[in-house]
Amino acid sequence: MNECVSWWSIKMNNEALTESIRTNGNFTFSRSSGPGGQNVNKVSTKVRLTVAIDLLDGLTQRERDLLMTYKRKLLVNEKFLQVSVEESRSQYRNREIALSRMLREIKKAIVIPKKRRPSSPTKASKERRLNQKKQLRSKKILRGKVEPDG
Repeated sequence: MNECVSWWSIKMNNEALTESIRTNGNFTFSRSSGPGGQNVNKVSTKVRLTVAIDLLDGLTQRERDLLMTYKRKLLVNEKFLQVSVEESRSQYRNREIALSRMLREIKKAIVIPKKRRPSSPTKASKERRLNQKKQLRSKKILRGKVEPDG
């Protein structure tokens, strides 16, 4: 994954953010959907992690504002971040996956990629384009009317 990192994303404190998600996050559990037999029918392994953006420590105000404007399935009611996980048969494992997914999505939200500056075409690309045009032209000329010999 090759992402351009903005200058303010370095200010984010990973440890404080992780700890604030663990303490302020609301974990709710329910039964998973899909195949799995008795385990699915008996055990609540699906995990939904919800945390208020205002309660997150380790973020600057600029990063909080970026999270508020983050338009993805993660944002709920413009003030809460929410992640659902039902990948594993273990509730503990799903809790850890939800925590790591929440951190990953927060990092994605606060990183703004650099704007691409358009460059001019290279000499080789210009030559390839002109050669393709010549080939297409000759093909179309061959499709033209045939003059009878005579």
